[in-house]
Parts: sequence; structure tokens; C-alpha cells
Amino acid sequence: MVIEDYAQVMDLWKSCEGIDLNEIDESKEGVARYLKRNPKTCLVEEKDGRIVGVIMAGHDGRRGSIHHLAVREKYRKQGIGKSLLACVTEALKKQGIRKTGIFVYENNHIGKEFWNSQGFLSHDDYFYMDKEL
Repeated sequence: MVIEDYAQVMDLWKSCEGIDLNEIDESKEGVARYLKRNPKTCLVEEKDGRIVGVIMAGHDGRRGSIHHLAVREKYRKQGIGKSLLACVTEALKKQGIRKTGIFVYENNHIGKEFWNSQGFLSHDDYFYMDKEL
């Protein structure tokens, strides 16, 4: 993924249920910063010159984080999500990362089903908290 993909990626994200976007992190500047830090773990899939899949991932030197895996509805169930995930996990492994995770909203049933099918485990013993700075 490169910043020139931003408009198509944003259009794809907006077309998918279960993806929460905010104007800071998913602004063009925010995505550009993320791509600069994580050039080998942010990927797109194209068909006929159009982006139909995207995954962004990075790490803190210890653990990976996956953000916004999305596949255009028309192209789902064709292995695109699995392929993007496999490429990202391999890239994270090459950087010495051995564990990664993703936050999935409770009501994102499609997302939860996909991540469970890929071997990701849910945890009931903690919850996520954040604060805008």
C-alpha cells in the first residue's frame, strides 16, 4: 500500500460494515504516518486496476497489531482476506514479531467469524480502554 491508494482504500473501508473510522487516525496524514512506519505490512489487493482488499498492520517491537482488513463485498469468499493476512503475518515474522492481534467490535459478526476461522482467539478476561490525546 502506498499513500496514492488512499482514496480507493478509504472508499473500500467506508463500504464495509464493522469498520470504525476516525478523522485523526484514518486521515490522509494519519495513514501516511502509519505507512511510513510500516511499509512492509500494509497491503492492497487489486483486480482490474481497482483496490478490492486492504490490510494495515504494524508492531511496537514486541507485538503486532492488525487494522482494518477489508475486502469489497463482491470479492469476498475468494481467499483475498486470507491471502492478505498470510502476507502480513509472514512480514511480521520476518521482523521478529511472534504474536499479533486485532480489535473486533462485538457486533461485527462477519469479522469475528473470519478471525475465528483464521485461528484468532477471543478473550473475556480483559477489555480495551483508550483515551484521545
